[in-house]
Amino acid sequence: IISSTDLMDVRKDVGFLCSFTNHKVITANSQIKFDKVLRNDGHGYSAKTGIFTAPVEGLYQFYWSLLAAISKNIDINLIHEGKTITRNWIQHLSNHDSATCSNMVYLRVKKGETLFLQTTQSGGKLHSGAYCTFGGELIRY
Repeated sequence: IISSTDLMDVRKDVGFLCSFTNHKVITANSQIKFDKVLRNDGHGYSAKTGIFTAPVEGLYQFYWSLLAAISKNIDINLIHEGKTITRNWIQHLSNHDSATCSNMVYLRVKKGETLFLQTTQSGGKLHSGAYCTFGGELIRY
């Protein structure tokens, strides 16, 4: 039997952090699938789809940081329930440059709602390892 106190502790422990095992070539209008899962408390993030599904309702903080080997401009959108919440733009300046973008948002998310990062153009490349990360935390339910 789980007490209400134990249930509250379980509900608080929701969060994920992921990155890439290898460099990732950008494909237009697709979810960015971070395949290296470093943390997945609450089991909300799917490396197969790149989608976070909220296991509980609450106020979440989501954050990402990306390093791109620039060959084209890259547009990154945070999508929540089919709607664009924020956008990042990585500008192509030279064939020898890399560029970064990062962002953080707080969102009230209901249980079962989905959220992911999506690109709108193809041709860029995101670096592997800790250079590119995506994560989120339940901060209040």
